[in-house]
Amino acid sequence: MSQSPERAEDENNPDYRRGWAKIFQMIRSGSSWSGHERNCAYLNTGDGNFANVSVASGVDFPDDGRGLAFGDWDHDGDLDFWISNRTAPRLRFMRNEQPNNNHYMSFRLLGNGKTTNRDAIGARVEVFTKGTAQRPIAKTLRAGEGFLSQNSKWVHFGLGDATEIDRVVVHWPGGEQEVFENVVLDARQVLAQGSGKSAPIDDRPAELALVAKDQTPLPYSDRAALRLITPFETPRLPYLDWDGQKKQVDTQNGKPKLINLWASWCLPCLQELQDFSRNREKIDQAGLEILALSVDGLNDNRSTDKDAKQQIEKMAFPFSTGRATVPLLNALQSIHDVQTPVRRPLPLPTSFLIDNKGRLISIYKGPVSVDELLDDLEAANETPDERYHRAAILAGRTLDGEPATAALEAMDALRYRKFADFFQRLRQKEFALQQLQHIVDIWPESSGVRTELASALLQAGQHATAVAELKEAVQADPNYLPARAALAELLLKQTRLDEAIQHFDKAIALDPDNPKLIYSRGVALHALGKPREAIEDFTRVTQLDPNVLIVFNRRGTLLETIGNYKDAEADFRHAIKQNARDAQAYNNLAWLQATCPDPTFRNGERSLANAKKALALFANENYFVLDTLAAAHAELGQFDEAIELQQKAVGKAPPQATSPLQSRLQLYRSKQPYRQTIDP
Repeated sequence: MSQSPERAEDENNPDYRRGWAKIFQMIRSGSSWSGHERNCAYLNTGDGNFANVSVASGVDFPDDGRGLAFGDWDHDGDLDFWISNRTAPRLRFMRNEQPNNNHYMSFRLLGNGKTTNRDAIGARVEVFTKGTAQRPIAKTLRAGEGFLSQNSKWVHFGLGDATEIDRVVVHWPGGEQEVFENVVLDARQVLAQGSGKSAPIDDRPAELALVAKDQTPLPYSDRAALRLITPFETPRLPYLDWDGQKKQVDTQNGKPKLINLWASWCLPCLQELQDFSRNREKIDQAGLEILALSVDGLNDNRSTDKDAKQQIEKMAFPFSTGRATVPLLNALQSIHDVQTPVRRPLPLPTSFLIDNKGRLISIYKGPVSVDELLDDLEAANETPDERYHRAAILAGRTLDGEPATAALEAMDALRYRKFADFFQRLRQKEFALQQLQHIVDIWPESSGVRTELASALLQAGQHATAVAELKEAVQADPNYLPARAALAELLLKQTRLDEAIQHFDKAIALDPDNPKLIYSRGVALHALGKPREAIEDFTRVTQLDPNVLIVFNRRGTLLETIGNYKDAEADFRHAIKQNARDAQAYNNLAWLQATCPDPTFRNGERSLANAKKALALFANENYFVLDTLAAAHAELGQFDEAIELQQKAVGKAPPQATSPLQSRLQLYRSKQPYRQTIDP
């Protein structure tokens, strides 16, 4: 791994990023960041060195430690500490019961809330004992101590055999320095900024029922059960019958199902299948369907599907069977991987338990007993809190009440977000929508969640439902701009112009300088037959972002309709100057030069050249470019060419656009060029 960057701007260094990517890959494959290392403790010897006292201290546990936080938990003058671990026990409390006659002081700092934050984070405290005026004991109050840890905000000083304090100096983070001279030994006291005096307090804690429990690390096992806290709608899963016919796992028939992966050469697999057979009556009574899918012959030459079929017939296996496919295995591996950060290949046997609602609730890696299966199946309708307890690998207690419920709901929502992305990758949009709907059910008042669901509904073509969700979103929070803007854009696409403009007005009131919103409102005003108001919006867009070149074509067309040919021509030429391949701008300019009522702006030859340029730049022979070419030829008096091109344009145009094209065709047949009319 490359050296960590010394500056924030160097974090995009390719070697550094590749190094982190490799580390994450190792962790996802099951490697531990710091596993198999005993905890360490070092003693400051006071001469610039540290002594390793890990064994003598009694803290050299074989835990995979993570967080470490210190504090005088029992207020007896010495520091206790807590350790959190990745392995069992998840939490250790180490109470300091070493007898000693040394002295201490503990300070709670209070900032003034103006130059210093109220918690006084960043303050530095110096304690001067008698006889050591030049060498104070110093500590800094920090917000965070080590990895995922926060020590007590009481600043604790062990004073050894010191019996008198000369003074205590606090360097507040705002820059002020303050001396406290009346501090006392062996006391907890508050130092409030600006007071200059300490205030001893007696805040001995109530007796807390800390229950010690044995939590030994789990022994190594070739079996593992992954019980999902958040049930997962099972996607479409393909497999083959023994004749090679394509089938699909039916997870929507209202019956629970176990998908079991096995191979004829896998002894634990065969033992598991025999156990299923012996317990057929118990399985049938529970209504559980088993589908045993052989992986024989897939990426392995030890056996073939014929071996698997012979084995299953020899066993007289009483449940449904078939052959796994590579897409099925890839899907099941992906389903496993989306549930856990450790992404090892699935072993054999592996089973997936699906409840009667088509939701995956457990994954078993290695053989699973029938009793365990049925116990998990019975718990399919548990509450989120109950599922959380069941999913825990290690026993313990959890918080309850509203904060805990809110945390569990947030976890559910995050998982549903991940599930939605998973189904999007599988291109199974209906399942992705289900996940987003789950999030809405958790947070019905969240405008952001409803807006995201509306976006997914649009992608699925469910426009009416998307509109309904966006209206719910703006009702929940009228000032939530993404929902308001999305609703306005969607109504515009549906040509519900009056409604669209109402929402554009409110969105622009929230974000007055948003060129995209102002441009879209201009489009709506144009469609509603209000060219002058649309021109105002398009002009505002050019002021906010002159790089939005499409606005010049839009505005130029509208200027043309109200008779402002000079500015219209300027807009088309500006668009071409900024982008020499702007086919629409060439076509618009050619149309003006062929059809303008004011002869000052007409020029048949230039019109024809610009129209040909537009035709070459467009990917297809668009009917409107043919219409422009015909008008250019008519302006030059070349009516035979105009008639031929106009007939071609009529043939290519959609039915709703043919009427004006037919009218111009009749003009050309009567040897007359076309002239625009001005909107009043």
